[in-house]
Amino acid sequence: MADVLAVLPLGKPLPPGLHGAETFERVALCRLPADACALVAGRDRETVIAKAKALGATLCDGPRRSAGDNVAFIGTGPGRWLVLSQESGLFTRLDKTFAPEASVFAQGGGLVVLEASGPALPAVLAKLVPLDLEKFALGDAATTTAAHINLTLWRHDENHWRFVVGRSFLAAFLRAFACAAAEYGLDWAG
Repeated sequence: MADVLAVLPLGKPLPPGLHGAETFERVALCRLPADACALVAGRDRETVIAKAKALGATLCDGPRRSAGDNVAFIGTGPGRWLVLSQESGLFTRLDKTFAPEASVFAQGGGLVVLEASGPALPAVLAKLVPLDLEKFALGDAATTTAAHINLTLWRHDENHWRFVVGRSFLAAFLRAFACAAAEYGLDWAG
């Protein structure tokens, strides 16, 4: 893996494949298809939280993931959520549901959603983020940095973590993730 990173131009994404050690502890990383929007509540957060029930979600005004009908809300700040869906038309769906109490901003073109799993994932994440992730329960989220790159992460289920990274920082994030996972191995699906 060190050879690949040595010859890979800085702006180029990591090629798919196995990078680093070939162990049974290796970490798997893949990109997920998702549309993304930012939802920002106005002064009436309680109404925004109540309106989320129309999408099947019990919205939490904090750093947690709340799921609904093919939509996930990740709390990024007071009255602010990153909203993800695998279906297109997310902006229109959110705008119809939450206007005028909240503003919706399309983010799909600027964000990438990644999912990681594997036995060594906690050790890899400990090298990247300044958080005690062992204390994270299922659904807990945080907006933080990894190798000076802004990201939002959450514990999706018992074995998987998800990350949202700015598209323009994807190559740098992949390089940092590959370096952190080198001793265990990284299986990057691309």
